[in-house]
Amino acid sequence: MNKKGFTLVELILIITLMAVISVIVIPNILDALSSSKQQKYESLYNLVEKNMKLYNDKYSVDLWSNNKTFFDFCEGSSNCINGINKLKESGSDIVLDDCIINTMTITKNDSKYTYNLTMTCGTEDKVICNRDANEIKCD
Repeated sequence: MNKKGFTLVELILIITLMAVISVIVIPNILDALSSSKQQKYESLYNLVEKNMKLYNDKYSVDLWSNNKTFFDFCEGSSNCINGINKLKESGSDIVLDDCIINTMTITKNDSKYTYNLTMTCGTEDKVICNRDANEIKCD
């Protein structure tokens, strides 16, 4: 008798072994993907905030010449396209990918500046990450 192939027992053992390995490996891969998304959006947030500071340094005389205590990059628009364009005009090369800037403001108290930036990343039907003043949250 010429025997070619696997027996039923061998196939069941291989399938069981693959199932156990996948149960262990798949959650680790999903965590790594989520962590990389969070790091991507965190670095994008930091880049936009850094460019807000550079813009303020470059144009601070113009921004605060009328003694305002609040500067709104977005000028009340819902998606801050005007604010991003202002940053791009000053030499920034920010690419937002699937993120939307909700607020971009600078507040001046005496000689101290406070930067406020809120950002939402993801598609219209599913928010992937949301960043506010102190933390970024990703699904």
